[in-house]
Order: sequence, then structure tokens, then C-alpha cells
Amino acid sequence: VTFHTPLTKEGTFATYHLASYEAVPGQTKGFFRHLRRSALIINAARGGVVDEEALLQAGNPCVIDTWEGEPVIRRELLAKSMLGTYHIAGYTRRGKYNASQMVLDAMLHHFGLADIAIPDPPDDAPHIWDIRAVSNQLKAQPARFEYLREHYPLR
Repeated sequence: VTFHTPLTKEGTFATYHLASYEAVPGQTKGFFRHLRRSALIINAARGGVVDEEALLQAGNPCVIDTWEGEPVIRRELLAKSMLGTYHIAGYTRRGKYNASQMVLDAMLHHFGLADIAIPDPPDDAPHIWDIRAVSNQLKAQPARFEYLREHYPLR
């Protein structure tokens, strides 16, 4: 199960602690009460979309890119995660391309201008992303979360 949503705390479809033990509007039971313990949880949304305490209680395998309270992260959850990163999922070449296109689209729409597509990123300089190395680096130095994020080569 992957999460890729903005964090909202108010409104009918608030996403704060969307994945928790407690029920949210429209559910009779909380997310983790419905889920098999073997289901992999991937949070690449925002810290707070997944209730980290509930995830720890549930014991599901997990991959975490965004954390509640970052840059101070729950070391217990980091230790139990299959992979943990310092909020860099959007730093891929494709992620930067997509974000740039979204900004351009919003600006063009705002000013009533015709659509323009940014050319695809070149394939001649691929970046190999070793997520296991990134995770091991964070697990070895969790207190340096912000430093690692700020000094990530693709930032």
C-alpha cells in the first residue's frame, strides 16, 4: 500500500493519520485494523499521513521517505523499516521533471496561456539511485537527517 497524498488536517477528506488504528469518516474501523500484517506500507506522501505509532503497533513491513516531525524522526520506526530515506523520493530526474511541468502548467493556466511541454530529460546521463545505501546511511546517522537531505547529490 503506497501513500502519495498531500497532508491536510481539516475538511471532509483530511489525510492526517489516514492510516491509523482509529476510524476516519466513512470507515467503521481504522486502516490498520483492516490490513494484513504482511502488507507492505510505503509512505512517500507527507509525514503524518501514516500514523507512525499505529504503524509500529501494527508491525507491518514498511518503507518510509516522509516522517512525522522531521527532521527529528522516530528511530524505532527507522530501525524496523525495510528502507528509510531522508525525504528525497522527489529528487529523481523524472521527479524534478514532473514537478517542473506541474509548476509551468499552473503558471500557464493562471495567465490563460497555451500549454507548453518541457522536453523529456536526457537519457544520456542516467543517475543510478542506490536506495539501500541511502537507507543504510540514514540508519547509521539518524540525527543527521537534515544534513543528509540538504547534501544529497541530486538536490
